[in-house]
Amino acid sequence: MIERAAASVARRLVRRQSVRSTILPFLAAATALAAPSAAAAAARECAQSPGKVIEVCVTVDGGRATYEITRKGTPVIATSALGMDFAGEQSARFSAMSGVTRSATDTSWEQPWGEARTIRDQHTELSFTLAGDTALTAKTGVTFRIFDDGVGFRYSFGGVAAGQKVSVTKERTEFRPVGDYQAWWYQALQPDRDEYLYTQTDARRITLAETPLTLRRMDGIHLSFHEAALVDFPSMLLSGDGVGGLTAWLTACWRTRPGPSRRRGAPS
Repeated sequence: MIERAAASVARRLVRRQSVRSTILPFLAAATALAAPSAAAAAARECAQSPGKVIEVCVTVDGGRATYEITRKGTPVIATSALGMDFAGEQSARFSAMSGVTRSATDTSWEQPWGEARTIRDQHTELSFTLAGDTALTAKTGVTFRIFDDGVGFRYSFGGVAAGQKVSVTKERTEFRPVGDYQAWWYQALQPDRDEYLYTQTDARRITLAETPLTLRRMDGIHLSFHEAALVDFPSMLLSGDGVGGLTAWLTACWRTRPGPSRRRGAPS
């Protein structure tokens, strides 16, 4: 099995462990649900944060798996794709969502450094398995952790056997905020990748950005995107589409020159 955790929007980075970051207050976005076909209704599952501040809804319809995020009933992240493509397989179409579970956690943990010594870990977890139509995506696991101030999610692939070598040709994960944002970012894949000053521009000018990437809308909404807890998997950059949307873009392993695929082995 290979796993990755993709954190969506963040207020303060690394406030809690594992697969999350946070959403600042005042967030807004727009969502759009595909109408269910006459043959079968779309599969849809939702879960809320402990204080019912944030809600995540996941839909499987028309071969696509997507998610949406709202805060206090106001859309935050519009309908955004989930999934990955593997070498030797067609781009997967998802037909169903099964094994849906929800759970609640309220614990604390001590961090070795940071703004606070003890961190409260209070979240709702929504887990499910997507049925893809290829061998490696047939059991695509997704787990969301939903906090009152943010959301994170993790992929796992039950179709990848222990020790099996696979090449991920594309990650389809999207983050689609709505509105006009200013962005603090720097161009990815420069010679000294992590040693550049951030530039402030219109978010629509983002080409390929390192994470964390932070956005601010004129009405005070802030969003930040980052990742955590990669297990035998390449790290993520964010590719802009010219209209404000972002798509995960995987780096090559070990800082080698990026190519069309990223080859990794599942843990033995």
